[in-house]
Amino acid sequence: IPVMVKDDLRECFYGEMEGRKLSETAAYVDSWLNDDNPCFAGGEARNQALRRVLSVLEILTTESYSVMGVAIHRGTMFGLLKHFKFAFTDIPNCGAFHLVYEGGNWFVEGDLF
Repeated sequence: IPVMVKDDLRECFYGEMEGRKLSETAAYVDSWLNDDNPCFAGGEARNQALRRVLSVLEILTTESYSVMGVAIHRGTMFGLLKHFKFAFTDIPNCGAFHLVYEGGNWFVEGDLF
């Protein structure tokens, strides 16, 4: 099975929050989770990261495979799930979901696992 590395599937860049302990960022997490397009100082806005990841997914639709696996980080997964209007309360560590491309459209099938 070939492995392709797509740099644009990387995690969102959190600017000044990057590399900090959770205890140092707790006051900011709520706004990041609930704002429409949050962006920490010096970082990448959620919509920027989303556009970056969606562009890679569109490129992947041109591949000859009918099934493939894509590994992404929790922050980019959060943005994708919100974009596809998938209802969730939390993303488990090492969480996964089934994203389907059919008839020119993407949709999430099933639950997070």
